Amino acid sequence: MGRGYWVWLIPIAPDNTSVGIVADESIHPFEQYRTFEGALQWLSHNEPLIAAALKGRTILDFKKLKNYSFSSRQILSLKRWACVGEAAVFADPYYSVGSNMIAFTNGFTERLIQMDYEGVLTEEYVDFANRFLLTLNDALTDTIHRTYPYHHDAAVMALKTIWDYYIGWCTTDPQFYHDCYLDVKLSAVISSIISPSIVTHARMLTLFEEWGSQGSGLTFDFIDYIEDLPTLRELHIQMLPSEKKDFHVFLRKLRNAIARIEEVAQVIFFLAVGDLFPDQLKQFEERPWINSTAISLRPEQWTKDGLFAPRSKPRDLTALTREISQLFRRKSTAVES
Repeated sequence: MGRGYWVWLIPIAPDNTSVGIVADESIHPFEQYRTFEGALQWLSHNEPLIAAALKGRTILDFKKLKNYSFSSRQILSLKRWACVGEAAVFADPYYSVGSNMIAFTNGFTERLIQMDYEGVLTEEYVDFANRFLLTLNDALTDTIHRTYPYHHDAAVMALKTIWDYYIGWCTTDPQFYHDCYLDVKLSAVISSIISPSIVTHARMLTLFEEWGSQGSGLTFDFIDYIEDLPTLRELHIQMLPSEKKDFHVFLRKLRNAIARIEEVAQVIFFLAVGDLFPDQLKQFEERPWINSTAISLRPEQWTKDGLFAPRSKPRDLTALTREISQLFRRKSTAVES
């Protein structure tokens, strides 16, 4: 990974490897790597270890795709057609969220076929399904694309990944596990519960952008997103489907997950403030609980935005702060001879 790009290395049976360059064209113009020779030259400059590993290899195929991410106006129809996978929309290969979209779209397609067979399919339900899928795809696209300018900042990207896992594993994915996204009324209930997290998510996207643009003073050796983050791991397990699906139980777990998301947003905020504006931390000593929907890295806006006016009861962040902060350390400024 580097500023504006990442490169995938995917093993393919029996003994081949797919190498893919994915980049923000505003930072790395497409013309630089649109040919095989150009791609090798680009890799030599940006990822010399990969370029060196490719020397002497037999090239089986080379493809290029410009504007790989795309959306649509409609992917399901009352007239008995549906688009699934890359025939419909595509957010970005990062995180492999195309698989998520296939799962959700397959679920809706199956439900539309069932409702059509039973003679109860309506334009309103088709509109609901389209809106759900397109909103999800476009949100995933925005969430991923906005990270490219700071892909080179390992600490910010690691914390952004932690944040994305909290959001995805605790709000979006469980709706698929429990099939509640297919029900208009249940979906509305869920939306009302997770709406504060959606507002916080928008704030956090901007926080990561601003933090990445200024550069983090933090670093780390290695993070196992399962073993090193027990709170996230336990939430993920709790949100998995049970043998007996009970929507009320699911809602109780969802509310708990939303509370944890609020807490992790605050922990990351305080890490960012400590990194960029350590002198500002003093004002939080007597009020260590904030309004997560007003988070920003602009101290001059904090009071106006309502950061110091939390909408929920304060909770102890000590354990979660320790869990996350211990994974990072300050970059060394010592000069070695």
